[in-house]
Amino acid sequence: MAVYFTHNQYLKTAEEDFEAAEMLFGHKYYDQTATLCSIAMVKYLKAILEAVYPNEECVPYFSTEDKIKVLKRVKEAISDIDVTEEECNWMDKIYGKANCTDGIHIIMPKQTAVDALKVLGKVRKHAMHHDKVAEHEKRYHGLK
Repeated sequence: MAVYFTHNQYLKTAEEDFEAAEMLFGHKYYDQTATLCSIAMVKYLKAILEAVYPNEECVPYFSTEDKIKVLKRVKEAISDIDVTEEECNWMDKIYGKANCTDGIHIIMPKQTAVDALKVLGKVRKHAMHHDKVAEHEKRYHGLK
């Protein structure tokens, strides 16, 4: 298991979810892969907020699971982020289907899990980059 050292709590947990999703994918658990990708996506978006804004400006966003709401806040600081609202909506849809919230269990095809990992990879790339910048600029609480 890889360990990523950071002061960013959302990034730590998102990285654990990402690693678990990759392991589940390798064992052909595509429903669970899609579910973890959706969960990790919002954590990566929150990790970007944690890296870019002071904590007191982010607290309301940390308590929501609304990917679009968090993405809009991220885009206020990072206008060139290549993650879209459509991708957020799509991740919510596959999460709902994987969790059987409508009473009908849908088996995720492999390609859906592949696509979910690709979208997650885009968000992860931005989260990792902004974490490195925040560490370098000593923006995290307690760093001097």
